[in-house]
Amino acid sequence: MENAKQTIKNNFEGKENKDKKGTILNVINENRIKFLWYEIGEEDNENEIFSRINDGKILLSNAENSKALLLKLESDKKSDEFEFKQKTDAMKWDEIENLLEDDEFWYFLTNKKLQYKFEKTRIDLIFDIYEKILSENNVFDYIEKEIYKNTDNKEKIWNDLKSIYECLREWYDDSELYHLVGYYIYISNEKYIDTVANLVNRYAPHLKDDNNEQEKIENKEKFKEELYEKIREDLENEYTGYINNLKGTNKKNKNSSIDDFEKMVDKIEYCDEGRNLINKILFVFNCLSMIDTEERISFNKFKEEKWNIEHIY
Repeated sequence: MENAKQTIKNNFEGKENKDKKGTILNVINENRIKFLWYEIGEEDNENEIFSRINDGKILLSNAENSKALLLKLESDKKSDEFEFKQKTDAMKWDEIENLLEDDEFWYFLTNKKLQYKFEKTRIDLIFDIYEKILSENNVFDYIEKEIYKNTDNKEKIWNDLKSIYECLREWYDDSELYHLVGYYIYISNEKYIDTVANLVNRYAPHLKDDNNEQEKIENKEKFKEELYEKIREDLENEYTGYINNLKGTNKKNKNSSIDDFEKMVDKIEYCDEGRNLINKILFVFNCLSMIDTEERISFNKFKEEKWNIEHIY
């Protein structure tokens, strides 16, 4: 505390910044800082007033709380390697934040619900995914506890968070994965954070450095096959529900088993009961037909605008 006090005093007096123009007083004199002054009487309790003034202020998010813990490196002496590590980590953090601010990337991974959670900073999505993977109640508490337990844990946690980001980035850059993952998140009945966390958990081994290239390719192809199967199962369930709804309205008895999708599509009637199924079939058709082209579906536009089943191509 004494060192902090002396540093502040020296800065106000300009002793540590004789060759610079950035002293605190210079900044204040340039009207770049405003102060709010609260007059306190002799009988007032300053602690109560402080609590009252700060009550209801916006709390820092998990990402904002964790940033300093993760990016501040400990070292007895400055070195080129040390400074390079600090700069590259800071640049990586900025890269993650900037890509998440791109609505095309953001709405590929998220749905419109719960957007209020990320109004301050979208990088919290990475921390929320990490929280789900760890099955922790509060990811910042976990990070803080692990780092204070052993500072070496900082590197592991930061690498875990970067791996989650690299996973999402890899999906986004691969046309087939982009359309499959994006569509699957859209149709998922779970909260999209749970869905993405489960997918990352499944895909994560692909990112390990100790995997050889052949293992990575095989894992990637298997992951795609599983996504196709999940999408197929969802359509089958939707079709079964559609048939049951038709039976409930005393329409013709229909066979709910699916021999193949061509026969399934031929059996669907243009009616209220089939609207959701038709919507899914048209959308998955759009996604699949884009995979081998240079174009891609905009999940941002799809989720932002109101569509009906007449908007096909």
